[in-house]
Amino acid sequence: MTLESLRGTPVAFDPRIHAARPHSGQLVVASHLRGLLQDSEIRKSHLNNDPRVQDAYSLRCMPQVHGAVRNALLHARETLEIESGSATDNPLVLPRLVRFCQAEIFMAHRSRLFSTMRQ
Repeated sequence: MTLESLRGTPVAFDPRIHAARPHSGQLVVASHLRGLLQDSEIRKSHLNNDPRVQDAYSLRCMPQVHGAVRNALLHARETLEIESGSATDNPLVLPRLVRFCQAEIFMAHRSRLFSTMRQ
């Protein structure tokens, strides 16, 4: 892992830090990183006499960055699953010949998703 090869610390993954801004993806990633580093022999080899105040920002913000990507992908999946199984007919004809003229043909959810993911 990058954190181990740069002799980083898992302090930035402390659950109390992430509870202060509890985005679901961030919590999952921080927990996963703590688990990966729990019994790290490399980490144990440099616990003492480390003169650094803190790790590089790119190491400390891994849960925030990876968590945001995770949340975006989960949102994309949810949106695509709903959209791919939904009716977009206009008019929408339901059982017992109930007919609605509505705006289900409007593609706001898909448009927003694709615009976001394109960036």
